[in-house]
Amino acid sequence: MIPDFFHLFAIVKIATKCHLERVPIRHDLQESLAQDWKCQLQDFVHEITEIRLNVGYTPSDSERFVLYDFDLPDWLVPVTESDAIEIHEIEEEGLDRISGMVAVSRDHNERRCLLFQNFTRSRVISPRALWWSKKAYTQTGRAGFSLSDNLSAVYYLDDRKLIFSKFPTVNSFLPLMDHYWVASDKQIREVLSNPLFAVTDIDTVAYRPTQWIARRFAILRESGVLDKVPIADVVQKAQDYQVDVPEQNGKIVFPSTRAEQKKLLQFLCEEVFRGALTATIYETNSKKPRD
Repeated sequence: MIPDFFHLFAIVKIATKCHLERVPIRHDLQESLAQDWKCQLQDFVHEITEIRLNVGYTPSDSERFVLYDFDLPDWLVPVTESDAIEIHEIEEEGLDRISGMVAVSRDHNERRCLLFQNFTRSRVISPRALWWSKKAYTQTGRAGFSLSDNLSAVYYLDDRKLIFSKFPTVNSFLPLMDHYWVASDKQIREVLSNPLFAVTDIDTVAYRPTQWIARRFAILRESGVLDKVPIADVVQKAQDYQVDVPEQNGKIVFPSTRAEQKKLLQFLCEEVFRGALTATIYETNSKKPRD
């Protein structure tokens, strides 16, 4: 049966603006692609661990970032509507502006979903390309493109749930920065006002922090570790990991330099560990518990 629920669209990006253009395909190819992409979907979500978005972390093969209550950008909404088939078709001249592919489909449980693939210019096939045909190479004189054999992201329409593996890739065609988890100026001041800290100049620390530092303040704020661990334990454990934590009147003196701030925040966010065999101290930003 021809799958009337599978339709393929190109995500065309001009400057910073995206829009959709429909990829017209014949019924036999539509059926073949529907099965191929459904298999890619199964591979993408089968036996995975869903983890919270962490821009600085690279998920393992069995991990996927997940965003709940993710609203589609306005330019992508038409793909979900009944008249999506009327969206303007992409032509040869627009192939080098494609930044991604999206297909309207259903999973094995008949849940409506959008399937995304990354797309780079290397996938555009030149009109001068040679093709093997009847024991010899020939030219068609027409441009084309190839598709990937794996998905970059999946969006479940009814659940408003986005699953993806690589932030930079998906952020090139979906607005992920809106979900980039960093602490605001007010939240940084809130953390620094904790009785555990002695801060010489809160304004300087809170003013235009790097994204890395703002993210660690967000992690620290949410973890609640400052309210759980006594300062004596913090100082003792810091020494075990070769992190200098100066004290003043029973408080941790928050460093004034970015380099020292990074070391302290990394330690407080539990992003250092000691190797089991060599006792070497390493950096890590994975929060996946060991089984």
